[in-house]
Amino acid sequence: MTTPTWKLMRERQFMVIDQPSLLIGVYPTEVFTVGVASQSAGDAQMQVVSLPLEQVPLFIQKMQSAAEFAHQELQFHQRRAAALMVVQAVERAKGRA
Repeated sequence: MTTPTWKLMRERQFMVIDQPSLLIGVYPTEVFTVGVASQSAGDAQMQVVSLPLEQVPLFIQKMQSAAEFAHQELQFHQRRAAALMVVQAVERAKGRA
């Protein structure tokens, strides 16, 4: 498959993210690779990276690892923000007592 349109990737269910601000899709190419296409709201055209088939499992593994790390960081920052809110509430309460 040559570089497909977003419409064709939608029809073939190759879309990963399909939002007005970000489009990401994957598709098989004619040269036996996997194309990863993306386009942000500010991009004039689709950007494409081709992955050799033998690299796809490593790509998936690294994506999962990065996602797990990002999730852990999110949880850390959420706990930190909650703790800060508690400290601020206690400080406000002390000031009013």
